[in-house]
Amino acid sequence: MSDRERRRILILLSGIVILLIGLTVYISYFMVFQGEAYRTSAQNKRNRLEAENVIRGEFYDRNNLALVQNTKTEDGIKRDYLYPELYSHIIGYTYPNLGKSGLELSMDTYLTNQNKAGIVEAVKKYFEKESVGNSIKLTIDSKIQKKASDLLGENKGAVVALNPTTGEIYCLVSKPTFDVNKVQENWEEISQNPDSVLFNRAINGLYPPGSVMKVISTAAILDQGIDLDYDHTGSQIIDGYEYKDATEKKYGKISLDKAFTSSLNTYFVKKIQDVGMTKFASVAGKFMFEKDLPFELKVSKSTLNYNSTTNINQVSASAIGQGRVLATPMEMALTAAAVANDGIIMEPHVVKEIRNSDGDLVKDLEKKELSKAMDPEVAREIKDLMVKTTNEGTGRNAAIKSVQVASKTGTAENETENTHAWYIGFAPAENPQVAIAVIVEQGGSGGKVAAPIARDLMISILNNI
Repeated sequence: MSDRERRRILILLSGIVILLIGLTVYISYFMVFQGEAYRTSAQNKRNRLEAENVIRGEFYDRNNLALVQNTKTEDGIKRDYLYPELYSHIIGYTYPNLGKSGLELSMDTYLTNQNKAGIVEAVKKYFEKESVGNSIKLTIDSKIQKKASDLLGENKGAVVALNPTTGEIYCLVSKPTFDVNKVQENWEEISQNPDSVLFNRAINGLYPPGSVMKVISTAAILDQGIDLDYDHTGSQIIDGYEYKDATEKKYGKISLDKAFTSSLNTYFVKKIQDVGMTKFASVAGKFMFEKDLPFELKVSKSTLNYNSTTNINQVSASAIGQGRVLATPMEMALTAAAVANDGIIMEPHVVKEIRNSDGDLVKDLEKKELSKAMDPEVAREIKDLMVKTTNEGTGRNAAIKSVQVASKTGTAENETENTHAWYIGFAPAENPQVAIAVIVEQGGSGGKVAAPIARDLMISILNNI
């Protein structure tokens, strides 16, 4: 064999070795970094075929009340949603021709046992003709969920109530709602409903927050240690634009406590200029603005909408929850919870635990710290201001006999002629058990419309949980 032939053989072998190494590296990368994504993908045929042999797990509320049950019929397994409108935006639905929504979608791998991996499980799945998926216990209390829904009535809006020290969601209500048991037969009517009944306003609705944003503005003001005194005349010019207060009174020399309890826009649009856009955006970020919020359901990102063209007037407008700032009810519930929990935001969750068909615990959702929104001293100062707002200010309609409530109301202008009614707060102020956010779309005054809803719901939660 000539040297030339040897070189050709070596080049060929080298090429084959390089290709094999490349293939090995690619497969290793694929399995380590992309394997899970492809394994759990909705496009994975194997998952769909395996899921056909699994009876989907059931749902229960925090008190073990059945919410979804499977019934064997001549045609197979029928999945019944026992509270078809009350949990439509949380549990959602699953239909072969329409797909999935809510927790039926996000928790699908647990409901169908696809969360299990390994040789033992693969062999077990191969020989089992039919298996039962994991059941899911929620943090929601059905009595509280219904109470919140009843209090909202026919209004469009949302209510979020949670435990500020654990992040457990007690209720998550979005109105209007729809009947998940009738989605298949009434899909066209439901999907094209002008009131957007499929839309989860509690976590995906982005609204101007109005004066409830002043909780975050106050945190920024206190964090920067600026002068708190202000000469109140009822009018404040910022960059050529005049801001006015709802009241026609002129209080003269005031400080933060008067501005907060009376919700004076003029104070906040001026003081936020002393804080500055960068510092204000930084503080808002600690409250999870401009950030993805971890949750079992997809939450829209609350935003200040600042960019390179943002001017000082837009910063002032955002300090009072107007301008370009948009927030979800979930975001504002967590804002109240941050004040209640000494400045710490706990990661919200609606799933309490997951158990297999034998009743064994598969996953227990533990409380996790999400963000330190502010120092404890700042949180306590804001708590005192919110207590004063309930006792002397715009939050009087949220007051509960024998229980001290901390409140902030909001009345937010929007693209319609009617303002959105907001309320955020928590109780008891000295030992918070529940934090809450209420929005009534185009409801008018937050103090008159949203605060009474929050009050009645807080009473129910404190009496039942």
